[in-house]
Amino acid sequence: MDSANATGNAAVDLGSNAVEVGNELIDATPVVGHIKGGIHYACGDKRGGDASMKKASRATGVIGGAVVGTLVGGPAGTVAGAIAGGAAMDGITTGVESAIHGEFRPNGQISDWDKAINSKSSEGTTEGVIGIITTTVMDGKVGYKRA
Repeated sequence: MDSANATGNAAVDLGSNAVEVGNELIDATPVVGHIKGGIHYACGDKRGGDASMKKASRATGVIGGAVVGTLVGGPAGTVAGAIAGGAAMDGITTGVESAIHGEFRPNGQISDWDKAINSKSSEGTTEGVIGIITTTVMDGKVGYKRA
C-alpha cells in the first residue's frame, strides 16, 4: 500500500512539474507568450499577465539581438547579439517597472547583479553570481543555435 501511495504521489508531482515547465515554455515563446499574457490580463490576472509579457518580451529581445548580431558579426556576433538583446530587455523592463512603481525593481540579469553585489549573505551572493552566469550562457546558447 505504501508503494502504491508513493507511486501515486510521484505521478502527481511529475504532472505538476510538467505543467509548470510547459507554462514556462509557453511564456518564453515570443508572440505566444504575449497572447497568453493578454489572456491573463483579460481575465483580471495582472500578475500572470505581467509574468508572461516579461518572459515573451525578453525572449524577443534575445532572438532580435541574435539576428542583428548575425548581420554585424557572423556567428560570433549572433552569440554576442543574443546576450546583449537579453541584457537590453532586462534594462528596459527594469527601467519601466522602476518608473511605474517609483522604486528600483530589477529584472533578469539586473536582479542577479543586484543580488551578487548587495546581498548580505554568501548564499545570496552565490545565487546572484550563478544567475548571471546561467542567464548569459543560456542567452548565448540561443544565439549559437540561431547561427
